[in-house]
Amino acid sequence: MASRLRRTLLAGLVTAAVAVPVSAAVRPSAVPAPPPAAVGTLTSAELPRLEDRFAANRDSIRAAARAAAAHGDRGRAATLREMAAGGGRFLTFDGRDGGRGAEVFGDLAAGPIPGGGYEVTALLPTEQQT
Repeated sequence: MASRLRRTLLAGLVTAAVAVPVSAAVRPSAVPAPPPAAVGTLTSAELPRLEDRFAANRDSIRAAARAAAAHGDRGRAATLREMAAGGGRFLTFDGRDGGRGAEVFGDLAAGPIPGGGYEVTALLPTEQQT
């Protein structure tokens, strides 16, 4: 009888040791967030207005932080507030689902962007293209 009780307790402890850490890592599947700011596509004519675009995306980040806080996801809300307060230069930001964005580091120069519909060879120096 005692060995059966020990096995039952051991099975319960093993189950708890596996289930508790895994369940703590689970995040809400859908944290609500507003749709991204309507900033349109980026063209070379818009380069002088980049600061307006960055400001609009920081506003989107703040709105996503408020939505995450209202949903009870304090960690996500704090991260988003930090992103917005840091003066980040975000070309795009979409807080829905897992969140996506593109931040500018350094100088933004016009040219082909990987994944922008160009072939890989377009990114090579001219003498290497065939």
